[in-house]
Amino acid sequence: MLLVKPFYVRSLAKRGLPIPGGHGHGDDEDEEIQFCTVALQMRIYLRKYVANVVKVNLNTMVEFNSKFYGGTGVAFEPFYFTRLIRVAEGLEQ
Repeated sequence: MLLVKPFYVRSLAKRGLPIPGGHGHGDDEDEEIQFCTVALQMRIYLRKYVANVVKVNLNTMVEFNSKFYGGTGVAFEPFYFTRLIRVAEGLEQ
């Protein structure tokens, strides 16, 4: 679709046929502009489509992985140099 539509629009313009979504003026000067515009629009559309697909897949993966999260494990214990010294001196366990 990225290459097909711009060439289709270009072939219609060369034959002098009305371009779908065009204004119907039929200027030869606008042919190259129309071709570039259609190609740019198709590129933008495909980038948006790919970004949307990636976002949906990422959301599905995050939801799937968080579904089985139990939260079990070792509780966080901050590191203190004073506690390390006390343990080394035998004052604390």
